[in-house]
Amino acid sequence: MWRESKNKLVTQNFEHVTRDFGDFKGYEVLRAKTTTISPQDQLAANTIGSGIHTELVCKARFSKKRNAHVGLHLIKQSEGSQYIVAAWNFQAEP
Repeated sequence: MWRESKNKLVTQNFEHVTRDFGDFKGYEVLRAKTTTISPQDQLAANTIGSGIHTELVCKARFSKKRNAHVGLHLIKQSEGSQYIVAAWNFQAEP
């Protein structure tokens, strides 16, 4: 249930961005970093959760306005599970 509500919030926020910036046209990955946090690393696991964490920074292109940088923090519990969006940010290019 948490995953569904989190993904719904991300979808609503992205819909708001596309209303302002237009249709999503494509993206380019600028940076990607993946870190595995084991449950045994209690400090990190308690802070951000155990699992596979991937941080992406992308340059996104939209139809109405200039490009934007989109940052995503994705988490999945194991290699075979699906990613969920834990956090994201959006910043229009100057």
